[in-house]
Amino acid sequence: MNLSDFFETNSTSLEVSELFEELCEEKSTKKAALNATKNTLCKAYFEEKDQSIIVLMSVYWCGLKSNIVDEKSKNELEKLTKDDIFDAFGDDDGQTVFETLELLLKTEPIKPQRKKIDYSNPGSKKWNVGDVYAYPLRGEEYAKVGIEGKYLVIHCLEKEIVSSRKAEIVFYALICLEEELKKPLDDIIVGGLYLKSNTEKRYYEFRLISPHSEYPTKELIFLGNTEEHFSPSDARPLPGKFFQKMVSWKNLRDEISYEYRLNRLV
Repeated sequence: MNLSDFFETNSTSLEVSELFEELCEEKSTKKAALNATKNTLCKAYFEEKDQSIIVLMSVYWCGLKSNIVDEKSKNELEKLTKDDIFDAFGDDDGQTVFETLELLLKTEPIKPQRKKIDYSNPGSKKWNVGDVYAYPLRGEEYAKVGIEGKYLVIHCLEKEIVSSRKAEIVFYALICLEEELKKPLDDIIVGGLYLKSNTEKRYYEFRLISPHSEYPTKELIFLGNTEEHFSPSDARPLPGKFFQKMVSWKNLRDEISYEYRLNRLV
């Protein structure tokens, strides 16, 4: 018998699991979340013997999945006899619950597996202030607004290291409308379009908030490093992060196509 199958197909068990996850965000420890879950739901199902047993088993299962042996719940479960189970659930369901309980009490705590992080993508680790990258615009969303095959030019105005996995990059978004990237860098601006807010009449400062692993490094084209010319000449500095447009690589595609369409309508 698979414990996961038992607890993931029972509505009461699912309720326990959902409440436990919610309380984990509020409580300082998972043990505190387990106690809160048990206190809340055992009282709610106190008069229904079968449901109170399922709640108790589910709370203990949540603990095991978090590498915790909830001793209080374990003691209560060990006191349950086969007759108790069959009286609460009947013969057919009782046998299933009893076998599950026996297996549950023999199961060792499950140490959560850490997600493997792909460190092969350097992302913004190698980016420096002043670096200029071109990102080819390919896809249906760009074709609809007439810029498929063009380039988004990203000039790194600011780099803020957040953690070992992420550095946030601030840039103005320049759409290079030429089919080919030109050098020197100054020539790329000719015929390009900086995306501008239609309401505030300011140029957008975008802030890339993706971790290094999400950067499309193989698609990015490094154009060089410059401190000049890659900001709109009439740009007004924004007063703080609150006014920057936060984007990730996942939603940057939609943001660029959407804002480009709005800019062309002005």
